[in-house]
Amino acid sequence: MIAELIDGPIAHLPSGNFHANALWLMFAIIAFNLMRAAANAAHLPKARIESVRRKIVNIPGRIAHSARTVRLHLPKRRPWALGWKDLWDAVAGWT
Repeated sequence: MIAELIDGPIAHLPSGNFHANALWLMFAIIAFNLMRAAANAAHLPKARIESVRRKIVNIPGRIAHSARTVRLHLPKRRPWALGWKDLWDAVAGWT
C-alpha cells in the first residue's frame, strides 16, 4: 500500500501548506481504497493499482441510447472482460 501511494499521488504533494497536503493525502487514500475494492470485486485481489487501472478501468467503450435504454458497448475480445463484468455486476447489484 505505501509503495503504491508513494509511486503515485504522494510523490506529487501539491504545496508546502499542511492543510492542502492533508486534504491531498485524504483523497489519495480514498481513491486507493476504491481501487482496492474494485480489484477485489473483479477477482484481482493481489493486483497492483496500476494493473487494475490498465486491466479494468482504462477500457475503451461507447454508450448508446436506443429505445429509451442505455447500453454500454465494450470491445469484443478482451482478456479481462470477465473481471470487468464481475465488477459491473457487483456495483450495479445484479449478482
